Amino acid sequence: MRNVTVLADGRILAIGSGKKTATNIDAMIAVFTRDGQLDKAFGTEGNIISDLGGPADAWYGVAFTPDKKFILLSSEASCPS
Repeated sequence: MRNVTVLADGRILAIGSGKKTATNIDAMIAVFTRDGQLDKAFGTEGNIISDLGGPADAWYGVAFTPDKKFILLSSEASCPS
């Protein structure tokens, strides 16, 4: 995880990267309940993994709007073959 923040309702938002396959790292968002369990009401079983187009994708930063939406800063890296 690259960035962790506590939401106004006490849940925990964590962003960074995760692996779907052995050769591809994708950007990942996870939300945890106050007691540290994945919040199954968010995404797929508590997380969202997004392929941003590169072999090493990640979310690096998060900002919140006044209407409680969030904006994510991403990065993707290309690896030489």
